[in-house]
Amino acid sequence: MVNIPYSSLTSQLTDDPQERTSLSSIRMICAIVAIIFVSMATGPLSSAFGDRRTGFVAAAALYGLITFVILRICYRSVRDVVSTENRKAGSYELKDLFHVLGSNPPALLVAGIFFLASSAIYIIETSIVFYATYNMRNPGIVPAFMCSVVFAMIVGNLLVPALSKALDKKGAFYAGAALSSAACITMQFMPYNQTIPILICATLSGLGSSVAGTMGWAMLPDTVEYGELKTGIRSEGIIYAFYTFSQKLATAVGGGVVSFTLVAAGYAPNAATQTGKALVGIASTLGFMPLTFFALAMIVAAFYRLDRESFEKVKANLKRG
Repeated sequence: MVNIPYSSLTSQLTDDPQERTSLSSIRMICAIVAIIFVSMATGPLSSAFGDRRTGFVAAAALYGLITFVILRICYRSVRDVVSTENRKAGSYELKDLFHVLGSNPPALLVAGIFFLASSAIYIIETSIVFYATYNMRNPGIVPAFMCSVVFAMIVGNLLVPALSKALDKKGAFYAGAALSSAACITMQFMPYNQTIPILICATLSGLGSSVAGTMGWAMLPDTVEYGELKTGIRSEGIIYAFYTFSQKLATAVGGGVVSFTLVAAGYAPNAATQTGKALVGIASTLGFMPLTFFALAMIVAAFYRLDRESFEKVKANLKRG
C-alpha cells in the first residue's frame, strides 16, 4: 500500500532521465543503510527488556512509529514538478489494467528484465549461507560475505549515475549484469578453500548486481510517459504495481530455485558433511543458476528500445499534445 505510490513518485518528481537515475540510486543507498541499521539495532533493542518477546514487539513498534513519521514528512514535503495539465488521469477498472499494460511494451519488458535479474540476485542471497557452511566449511565467514556484498552494493549505487550517463540505462544494466555473471561463473569453479578470492568474487557480484537491480527502478519511470503517449492516460499506479508484483514474484522464484536445486543435488539438511554432488549443486546456486537468469535478462533487454533519444521524442510529442 505504501511502496507502490512511493515508488511512483520518481516519475512525478522529474522527467529528466538522468535525474531519475540519480533518485533511484540515492533511494537504494538509503535502503541499504536502513537494512544495516535494523540488523544492528534490533538485537540490543529487544535485549533491553526482560522478556525478549516483549522486546521484539517494542522494537517493531518503534520501527513502525519511525516509518509513520518519515512517511508523513515525505507526504507533506514532496511536490510533483512534472506538468500533467490537460492530461487524462481518471480512475481505473480491472479491465483497464490489461489495456494499459498491453499498450506499453517497454513497461512489460522492464518488468520481465528485472524479474529475471532480481531472481538471479535472490538466488545468490539465499545460497550464501549454504555455500559458506558446507562448501567452504566455514559458517563464521557469512558476516564477512554479507559485509563485502553490502559495501559493494553501496559503491555500485554510487556509480550508477555515472554509468547511466556514459552508457545510457540499458548499457549500464548490461555492464552490471555482465560483471555479476562473470563473478558467478568464476565462483562455480573456484576451489572452496580460496577464501580471499571467493570474497573478491562475492564483492564483484554484489557490485554488478546492485547496478543491474537499481537500473530497473531508473528505467521504469520512462515507461510512464511512453504509456501516456500511447493511451492518453498517465498510469503510474498500474505500471508500478505490476513491476512491484514482478519483484515479489522474483523473491519466490529465487528461493524456489535454490530449494529445488538442493533437493535435486541430494542435499541433506543439517548434515555435518554433504556429498560431492550436493556440494556441486550448492555451488551452482552461486554460479550456473544466477548466470542463467542474468543471461536471460540480457537477452530480453535486447528488445528494449526506449533509450535516451527515444524518450526525448516521447516527451516532445506529449508537450505538443
